[in-house]
Amino acid sequence: MTWLINDFSDSDIVDSICKPINEILLSNEEKESVIFWLSEIDRERVITFYLQRKNIIGDNIKDKIILVLNSPGGDIDSAYLLCQLLRSHCKKFEIVVPLWAKSAATLLCLSADKTLMTPIAELGPLDVQVREPGEVYFKGALDDYQAIMHVRREAFSAFDHAVQLILHGSGGMAIRDILKPAADFVSSLVSPLYSQIDPVKLGKRARELDIGYQYAISVLRKYCKLEEDLCCQVANRIVYDYPSHSFTIDFDELKSLHINVELIEHYYFDMLIAILFKLPDFNLIGSFLEQEEYTTSEEDTAPEEDATPKDCITADNTESAIAQAQVAATYLDDDEIKDANKEEEEDGGNL
Repeated sequence: MTWLINDFSDSDIVDSICKPINEILLSNEEKESVIFWLSEIDRERVITFYLQRKNIIGDNIKDKIILVLNSPGGDIDSAYLLCQLLRSHCKKFEIVVPLWAKSAATLLCLSADKTLMTPIAELGPLDVQVREPGEVYFKGALDDYQAIMHVRREAFSAFDHAVQLILHGSGGMAIRDILKPAADFVSSLVSPLYSQIDPVKLGKRARELDIGYQYAISVLRKYCKLEEDLCCQVANRIVYDYPSHSFTIDFDELKSLHINVELIEHYYFDMLIAILFKLPDFNLIGSFLEQEEYTTSEEDTAPEEDATPKDCITADNTESAIAQAQVAATYLDDDEIKDANKEEEEDGGNL
C-alpha cells in the first residue's frame, strides 16, 4: 500500500504520478511499503503519522520501506523521531529524493540503508536554523559560530606573521623576547572584535549546533555502521564545514561522505519534479529567439512542432503529462508504458 503526506491542495494531480512510481519501486506489495512524504517535517505531522502507523505500515515488520522524500526540512527533533519510527517498522529502509531533502530532511537520508537521487536532487547541511525573539526570519546558528572561528584563525595567523617579522627585523632577538610584543600586537588587533562577542549567545549557538551533530552521529553509528572516527568526521563536515545553509550536497558530495547513494532516472520522476517545482509558464529548453518569434499575434503564439524538444516538460504540457500518467498507471509492463507514451505523443502531446 502507498501513502501520501503532502501540502498540495490538488492531491489527485500528485496521486496520478505516484501510482506508476509506486509500481516502479515495489517488488513485493505485501512485504514492502512506499510512502510519499512531500512536505515539511514538524511535530504535528510526525505525531499524526505515528497515530496512523498501523494503517500506513501495518502490524508486521516490513521487509522494506521506501520513502519518497521531497522536503525543505523543518524541525530536526521531529525528523529524528520520524527516522526512529520508520526504522523500527522495517528491516531495510531506502529513501528516494526526486528534487530536494534539505536541512532536517537530510538527517533522514543519513539513516537510510540506501539513498536514491535523481541527477538534480540535493541535500543540505544540518546546521540548525534559529529565530531570536522579535525577529521575523530564521538564520543559521552557524553564522555566529563561524564568525568567531574566523576571528580566531586570523588571530593565530597574525601572531605567526608578527613573530616572523620581529624575528627577521631584530637581528637575532631571542624567541622568548619576541613572543610578548607579538602577542601585544595581535591583542590590539582582535580585542575590539572580541569585546563585541556575547559569551552567553556564543554558548547557546554552540549547543544548538551540537543538536544536529549528535543526531548525525547517532544515525550514522546505528544505521550506516560507520566506525566512530568516520562518524565524527562525516557529522562534523555536514554540520560545520559548509559555507551556507542552502549549500547543495549533490550525489558526488554525498558519496564522498561514505553514504550509500545511487542515481535514479525515470520518466515519471521527471513528471513528479515538474509538479513539485510548479513549472512557470515558459519552456525550460529552447532559444529566446524562438520565444520572440511567437509573440506577434495570438495565431502565432503556438510554437512549431519541433520548437520544444519532445522530452521537455513545460507548463503547457503538464496537464497532458498528468493525463498520460493516469492512463499509464494501469500498465505494469515497461514496454506497455512506453507504447502508451508513444500514443500520447501522436495525439498531440509534447512529452
